[in-house]
Amino acid sequence: MYSGSVSSDRFAVHSLGAVASLDDFGHYADSALALARSTFGQASTEDNIVKVMIGDFVALATDLRNDTVAGMTILTMSTAAEFAQANINIERWDHLAPDAAVAHLQVTVTDPDARGLGLYRELNRLRFEQILDRSIRFVITTTQNPKVELDYPHRS
Repeated sequence: MYSGSVSSDRFAVHSLGAVASLDDFGHYADSALALARSTFGQASTEDNIVKVMIGDFVALATDLRNDTVAGMTILTMSTAAEFAQANINIERWDHLAPDAAVAHLQVTVTDPDARGLGLYRELNRLRFEQILDRSIRFVITTTQNPKVELDYPHRS
């Protein structure tokens, strides 16, 4: 378990690493799915919600008061060619070599009751550490959120 800089008396941050299915969330699977469902809405099918929850790096913030998922972040990493084949809508893939490493900031969500407590920032920081550790130089994101914080660790 990773212990981050969020309020440690209320939250614990767990790095799950790569997640290939809902089963990889362990006993947090139902809680993580409920958080994702509340974020993406009832109009999305469970299969579509689970697809968004799968990634090369997943971290959860759990609320220590009730052992539920209060936030999660998902990062996928691949090559430019693989992302282009997946129809990720980027205007110009042609300026990248097909084998260039690309990170997709897939999703970061927090429970409304946990907002404003530093979880969003901490979970995004964890994603950027993964990107920097792998020396990935191209990052893509898609969002519907008008307020996006990209506060990443600086390295010299």
